[in-house]
Amino acid sequence: MSQKRSFVYTTIGKKVLMSVTGLMLFGFLITHLAGNFLLFDAIGGKEAFNNYAHALITNPLIIPMEIGLAAVFIIHIVSAIKVSMASKAARPEGYAVRNTMGKSTFFSRSMLQTGSIIFIFLVIHLATFKFGDEYYIGDLSDQQKIELREKGLSEAQIVEANTAFRAAHGHKEKVRDLYRTVVESFADKGYSLLYVLCMIIMGFHLAHGFQSAFQTLGLNHPKYTCCIKRISNVLAIIFALGYSVFPIYFGFINPVGG
Repeated sequence: MSQKRSFVYTTIGKKVLMSVTGLMLFGFLITHLAGNFLLFDAIGGKEAFNNYAHALITNPLIIPMEIGLAAVFIIHIVSAIKVSMASKAARPEGYAVRNTMGKSTFFSRSMLQTGSIIFIFLVIHLATFKFGDEYYIGDLSDQQKIELREKGLSEAQIVEANTAFRAAHGHKEKVRDLYRTVVESFADKGYSLLYVLCMIIMGFHLAHGFQSAFQTLGLNHPKYTCCIKRISNVLAIIFALGYSVFPIYFGFINPVGG
């Protein structure tokens, strides 16, 4: 086994992997949040958001990008679990409590738990938006489809009628109305509250994770360690609030999305 491969299998190597992938995911959160702000009319609105989403999903690189992102998530999760297991195996619980007393924080001690909650939320998030209800711009309305069913048209005939209707109104290309899916999902106040709660938990996770990554990679220094901790906390709050804005707005302030 090469020295490079051996390092990856050490606890330090796993911590480095966890830190690097964590920072990569942090970068993803930034771009994802920026794109989501197009949901607001003052910044973009329905058409701008749908065009943005369509440009992403029709990009020929989208599949390798999604595979790469999934790989980063998996490496981050597996590394975190193995580091946690190694830590518990090497240091009994009683000793750990005494040794870390006054040094660790609630955030640092609950990283695996908050990470697990975030993973569960991610699965729900993908099921809701990526694989959720699919509407397309220019489609027949739900009421129009109901009327066609009442007239005796089969589902296949309704699909054909829908395609013709979309083309007749200048929408020959199928562009998903993801805006509608988002709005309808957040109109469910229970889901919106769950979303906000998970974003707060994500903030707790980021508050420790960001500064811990710098420490693991040897980028900390007594002169600016405190500054990194403050920046970590500020960024965690910004992300928690930033992502919570959408369920709050579409779930409680403007639940009909109009």
